[in-house]
Amino acid sequence: MTLQAIVTPPAVAAIALVATLQSAQAQDFSDRKIELKAGLTGVFFDETATVSIGGVEVPGGDARIDDNVTAIFEVGYFFRPDISVWLGLGLPTTTSLYGAGSLEAFGHLGDVTYGAPSLTLRYHFNTDGRVSPYIGAGAVYGLILDEEDGALADVSVDNGWGTVLVAGVDYAIDDRWGAFAEIKKSWLETETGFTAPTGAGPVAGGSKLTLDPVTVTLGVSYRF
Repeated sequence: MTLQAIVTPPAVAAIALVATLQSAQAQDFSDRKIELKAGLTGVFFDETATVSIGGVEVPGGDARIDDNVTAIFEVGYFFRPDISVWLGLGLPTTTSLYGAGSLEAFGHLGDVTYGAPSLTLRYHFNTDGRVSPYIGAGAVYGLILDEEDGALADVSVDNGWGTVLVAGVDYAIDDRWGAFAEIKKSWLETETGFTAPTGAGPVAGGSKLTLDPVTVTLGVSYRF
């Protein structure tokens, strides 16, 4: 069978129709200005702490923070097909703090319930295709909603601003629905206060806590 026999007018018409539909779907998707995203996020802290008790830095004093899984929601607005701005919110989640280094014997120090809303500006590649990677940067706000005591009493954690980088990829299922995978790296620090038990009785202390989490998200999107 020759190539000419295979490429018949009906076959050419079918190929052209498929190409047109794919192009139209991609174009319809990119023309929509507002997009919603929802997914599950793993939060992985890269924590370090400088701890002082009674105004004296504790040599080798450190802290460890449990990683978390939570749900996130994002809303984005596209100024043009390749540039967008996004507000990200997550369901509040609770993490536990533990003593580390020379403070490991203290064990469970306390619990903190937090959120981390973010605002990012993003650039999108291959906006006419089904697969569209993106990168961006912006600000993140560490919002402390509740603190609970453990081995330490009077635990308090300050809110704080940080910076965030984001990279991800969108996949257009059709002209409205999509799926995405995303990774964010944040640089975020906070100050803490507490009362520590000592041989001389309770003593006030504090720490400078570096959180610097990486978050990994898988989810779905809807554009309109």
